[in-house]
Amino acid sequence: MLKMWNNTDIRLEDIGRFELGASRQGWYLDREWKTGIHKSADLLKTALPYFDKYLDLGDQVGIKLCSIKARGTNGDWRRRINLARIDYKHDQTAIMETLAHELVHAEQTNQGRLTEHTWMGEKWAGAEQIPFGTTSFNKYWNFPWEVEARERSTDIASNVWCDLYQNLSCSLEQLHKATTPKWLAKNRDVYAGMFTNGDTEGAIDTTSVKQSGGIYHGAEGWTSND
Repeated sequence: MLKMWNNTDIRLEDIGRFELGASRQGWYLDREWKTGIHKSADLLKTALPYFDKYLDLGDQVGIKLCSIKARGTNGDWRRRINLARIDYKHDQTAIMETLAHELVHAEQTNQGRLTEHTWMGEKWAGAEQIPFGTTSFNKYWNFPWEVEARERSTDIASNVWCDLYQNLSCSLEQLHKATTPKWLAKNRDVYAGMFTNGDTEGAIDTTSVKQSGGIYHGAEGWTSND
C-alpha cells in the first residue's frame, strides 16, 4: 500500500481502525474555517466508532479533513491508500453524510466489489472497465458504486447521529438538524425509546439532554455550530 499521509499532514488521533488527520493548510492556516475544522475533528473523534456498526471495513482506514476543489465534490475515496478525504468547508451535518458516502466506497473496496481505480478507468464487481476520461460528471454520478453510496449514506449518517444523541454526545437541536421526521418515523421501531407519547413528529424525549445548541465537547460542554 502506498503512503497514506503527506509529510505536511497533521495526524490527529487513531480511533480503532480509523486514522484521523487533517491538512496543514486547513488545521493551521485557513482563518475562515479554522474553528470549523477543529469542531468537525472533535465530532469525528466521537462519531467514528459508531460507523463500524453499519459498515464492513478493512483493518485500516484513513480520514483526512482537507480542502477539495473539484466541482461538486465534498469528498473522495482513495482506494490505493485506503484514505477518505472530506472537505472541511461544510457544516457538520454535511461532513457526516459525506463521510458515510466515502466509507460505503471503503466497504465496497474491502469486499472486493470496487477493485480498481486508475487514470484509465474503474472496475465494478469484475465488470469491464468503464473509461474514466470519456464520461461526464453526471454519468459518473450514476455509476452503480455511486448510486449505492448515495442510497446508503443518509441512513448510515442518521443512525450515527442517533447513536451520538443516545450517548449524550450531541444535542437535540443537532439531531433535528441532521435527520428528518420522515427518516425518524421510518425507523421508529429501532429508536422507539427516543420518542414520547408514541409521536415521531418532533416529540423526542429530552429529559436526558441538559442543553442544546451544538456538539458536546467533553469538559468544554456544549458549543454552537454557528
